[in-house]
Amino acid sequence: MVRRAEPPEVGRSAVDQQLVSARELRLDERFTEASIALDRALTLSPTEEHARLINAERARLAYYLGEFEQGLRIAREVLIRGPDLAAARAGLAASANLMALNRAHEALAAVLGAQLLFRVTRARADDVADGLIQLTHVHAHMGNHRIAVETGRVASRLTNTDPNADRLRGRALCALGFALTCSGDEEALEVLLDAERAERTRAAALWHWAQFCIGAFLRDRGYAQPAVIWLSRSGVAIRHERAWFAIRGGDVSGAGEWVTPPIRADERPFARTVLAALRTARGRPGAERVAIKAATEFAHLGMHHWSWGARWIAAASPELNARRRASFVGDLVAELAERSAMHWGFFDPVSAMRALTSIPRQGMPHHAQRLVVHLSTWSSPPQYEDGALLGVLRFVKADGLSTLADAGLTPTELRALIVALELWLEHGEASRSAMASRLHARESSVRSLIGDIRSKLGIRGRRGVEPLVAWLAARDVLTPSTAMQVIRRLTR
Repeated sequence: MVRRAEPPEVGRSAVDQQLVSARELRLDERFTEASIALDRALTLSPTEEHARLINAERARLAYYLGEFEQGLRIAREVLIRGPDLAAARAGLAASANLMALNRAHEALAAVLGAQLLFRVTRARADDVADGLIQLTHVHAHMGNHRIAVETGRVASRLTNTDPNADRLRGRALCALGFALTCSGDEEALEVLLDAERAERTRAAALWHWAQFCIGAFLRDRGYAQPAVIWLSRSGVAIRHERAWFAIRGGDVSGAGEWVTPPIRADERPFARTVLAALRTARGRPGAERVAIKAATEFAHLGMHHWSWGARWIAAASPELNARRRASFVGDLVAELAERSAMHWGFFDPVSAMRALTSIPRQGMPHHAQRLVVHLSTWSSPPQYEDGALLGVLRFVKADGLSTLADAGLTPTELRALIVALELWLEHGEASRSAMASRLHARESSVRSLIGDIRSKLGIRGRRGVEPLVAWLAARDVLTPSTAMQVIRRLTR
């Protein structure tokens, strides 16, 4: 069900009403209707202030229509006329369009300026949250992972607590999930599942993007097949990302089809990185040269998250001799240490670990040791402990997350369901006290959680864990090893 634009408030001018309508329509991803609302506002003889607000909104809308250069031009025309709300919104629009063009340094300056103007003009919560969401994305692409996550959390809290920012909740969750993915934090999966759920009723582009981000996270974590399932559900077709999905899934021939000409200017460094990875996979020369060219361009643009990925691909090139590889990796580790970064774009833990072995173990820098732990963790199955949602995949097939998400289970409910299953497999029962201890929750909360789970799964009548297990087994969401454990438990 598509959310409708809200009725205009009493006392607003006709121009104000059209502006509010256009913004709400844009946030509801009804871009054609938003553009019509802006055209209608221009026919109402707007004041100069209103005209600037209209153009600021038009500049922002241009981003969603893929008209990045035009959106940037319109935004800059608004910006030169003075520090007010229109300039703040234009600065935010400029940042979005600049980021789409990979001009991260300029995008950061623009969004920081917009945030300052929002404070000066005492803008509403939705403007402030909108700016924080954009700032989260910019910092994530620039490799400022810690700042990106902190900013994303602030944006998410604001959209949770202020009704004026309600329409931005799904966007804030997507931004935070993206930042967590960029930083290599397993909390990303839980946040992205929340984002997917928040946008499901709207079922528009942002919903598809949330599903894509879930797929990208699972791909980085090494779950290639279920990652592709989420990718196909999303319908997102960013060419270098589709190529990287193919490479990580072992489909080298299929990857090349996604990076054939023509390639837009903003896609070139991404395409070069993929081509470098393909050259290495096919045993062809030139991978180091192509990857370094991409890394240099990314770094020049401020896109360090992606520059590091290109450099790791260069470091894995068989063309490098041992001495040069050790020097190359040492410099890269030092740069990552400056940002306390543990993750990067085009993440491949296996090839990165091979490259890291070029650094002698004796006297290995502290950050390199941390990277070894991170890469080892992302190369092995996770354990279910302390509420880490990814550990659910010890019991449930990764593509089974789709089934459970479609049933409406929240991450908290999913965690409770798996704890019940885990205890049942261990002891033949799952008491509330045992579940409360493992979930670090109150027994009353556990009772409520189990009741909600049963309701969402349509389970009536019989109590205990067995009906829950039967539901999971009937839908083939249990891993083969878990299914065998279930059979053994039932036959005792």
